[in-house]
Amino acid sequence: MENSQTNLFCEPSIALAHPSAPSCSEGIYYGKLKFTYQNNKRFRKIKISSSRDIFSFLKSIWPFDIEVRERFYVLFLDRSNCVIGYEELSSGGVTGTIVDPKLIFQKALLTPGMTSVVLSHNHPSGNLNPSREDIAITEKIKSGCILLDIVLMDHFIITKNSYYGFADAGAL
Repeated sequence: MENSQTNLFCEPSIALAHPSAPSCSEGIYYGKLKFTYQNNKRFRKIKISSSRDIFSFLKSIWPFDIEVRERFYVLFLDRSNCVIGYEELSSGGVTGTIVDPKLIFQKALLTPGMTSVVLSHNHPSGNLNPSREDIAITEKIKSGCILLDIVLMDHFIITKNSYYGFADAGAL
């Protein structure tokens, strides 16, 4: 993704492997793909204890254009509810952005220690009410999480000053 922002504690790197690729000790090979992990020493794990903690973390990583462009982020958490990584999955326009669940699950499954995810997107309009599309994509991702034994902790809709959490509203 062109403007994608990724910050994982152990960030997977995918590269095409050369036919005479070295042993697996330097990475994991699947066909022509090579997966390697490296620690991101600049990333500080944040403990999530409440919806307010999630909102604070999201505000700290969200770009300045929260009232202009809709974006979709995914937070990856470990068993201790610490954020071990996050990714800007998509960036759209004023009224929407595209969400591909396959990309969420791909990144989640490649994140060592990940046991749960938090979905989040903003509404530049300032309206915190979930749209039909928001509800539909949440249900679709929830079904995939159940299949893959991943906890969908929440789906947040955020604005500059507030948030709506599907879990808090009993809609998850």
